[in-house]
Amino acid sequence: YTLVTILPTPFLYSSYRLSCCYLVFIFGWGTWNGACYYIEVFAERYRLQFITVSDKDDASVTTAESEDEDDSDLFENALEDVEIDQTSELYQTIAAAIIEESANRSE
Repeated sequence: YTLVTILPTPFLYSSYRLSCCYLVFIFGWGTWNGACYYIEVFAERYRLQFITVSDKDDASVTTAESEDEDDSDLFENALEDVEIDQTSELYQTIAAAIIEESANRSE
């Protein structure tokens, strides 16, 4: 590999036109590779944004439907288990928050 890269050096140094052609070739080749990279990678990333969003939407709709059913059952069971009277700490905390919010809104 070292010999292959060293061999053209004397020819490129001695000939102005050959060195210009070589530099144009290297610049063109690098530009072509960079452009191909950007087109392939960023086009794929752009396409994946839409695929990921639509897949997430489909999955979230299915998951949301099953979660709604589970949540409603859990909520009904929780309501049956909770006994709130006016002396409980939970009731007093909720009532204080509601009163404070309504006072803030009226001001």
